[in-house]
Amino acid sequence: MVIKTKFDLGLKTVREGIIEEDVQVKLGFETELHILDLDLRPAPQEIVQRIIGKDPTGRSTELCGNQIELKTDPVNGFDIDKLFQMLSTQEDRLNQDLAEEELTTIRIGALPNVNPHDVIVTDYERYKIVPTFHDQRRAKHIETKLGGVDFACAKSVGLFSSVQLNLQAKTLEDGVDKVNRSLMIGPYVAALTGNARIIDGIDTGYNDIRMIAWERSHDIRAPGITENRVGLPQTYYKDFEDYAQRIRERSFIFDLEDADPMDVLLIGFGLNWRDTRLKIVKDREGFRPVVEFRVMSTQPTIEEDLAGSMFYLGRLQWSQMTNEELNPEYAFNRNQTLRLGMQAQVYENGRLTSGLSDLLSRELLRAEDGLVDLGFDRMEARTYLGLLKARTEPPSQTFAREVKSFGLEEAMNRYMG
Repeated sequence: MVIKTKFDLGLKTVREGIIEEDVQVKLGFETELHILDLDLRPAPQEIVQRIIGKDPTGRSTELCGNQIELKTDPVNGFDIDKLFQMLSTQEDRLNQDLAEEELTTIRIGALPNVNPHDVIVTDYERYKIVPTFHDQRRAKHIETKLGGVDFACAKSVGLFSSVQLNLQAKTLEDGVDKVNRSLMIGPYVAALTGNARIIDGIDTGYNDIRMIAWERSHDIRAPGITENRVGLPQTYYKDFEDYAQRIRERSFIFDLEDADPMDVLLIGFGLNWRDTRLKIVKDREGFRPVVEFRVMSTQPTIEEDLAGSMFYLGRLQWSQMTNEELNPEYAFNRNQTLRLGMQAQVYENGRLTSGLSDLLSRELLRAEDGLVDLGFDRMEARTYLGLLKARTEPPSQTFAREVKSFGLEEAMNRYMG
């Protein structure tokens, strides 16, 4: 009860100090990349940590010892080409530092040549505590095998890389509205951008197995408990109070008896691994509500990272500006597109569609209109969204075909930085 009381005090502090801004576009990117040597083996974590230390503000550690997360400061702006230059400059600097160590990146959503049980965890306390907590509490009734791969270890999520778009919300309630709409939009993005299919050399057959493996490896629910802290909520959120209370009911994992109430709150929010989540970001001026979209796996190129991110951003804006009704079948649609990609059938207006091609073309047009409404140039938006419109299959399907044709090693080399 002490922890929950502190959480409530933290919530009170946030409500009193929240910064409400009528900001159209203030966003930041987090891009996860695995680091490999020239023989496609995971890089030693001591070297990875040294490279992170060369830019501690733009690079950070992850659970997996051979992974680096690139992160940007929040930026205002409506120029996609400038966003591309910012991201490419950051990644170019990383690649230069890696080249000096004879290392390289791989742009893919699932490290395809490592067994989940062989993941090397970064030697930080928090990366030991959280996986161990879940491994000790996973019930026997949880099915952890997916597509021929066993994910019965929480550290297995270290195999995965994603691109996370962080978008500042105007208010706490606007943040919750954005989260709800993102849960509905996510399946469209997943269908086009799936890039996590092959694990330990095994073709799982999934368009994108990343978030489903997260769910299974971190599922510690007793029989009869419906809502997991990973993936999707059981229902859309009613408001910010509902969002916060669902977090409050879960374990906080860490020993927080002596922690500050704000630390308790931020840890609770940080342990909420939804497809999209609302974060509270603290800065010198106060607290800002930030929506983090987590559905998209790292794409084969930076341009495609941006295309997927702009698809999401524009489609979210279209949903809000038209006051689109929330689709009650968001969970079915999400599971179908993660499994089947562009071949999935999804529910729209209460009906099961026969195919996604026409629907996705329409969704891309809606995203274009949404980006224009935000202030982006239509032709620039059309150019980037055109990268997705031109896809006849998601990247995961392309990679699986290349593995079958050329072998795993050659296919991986095509995705190296």
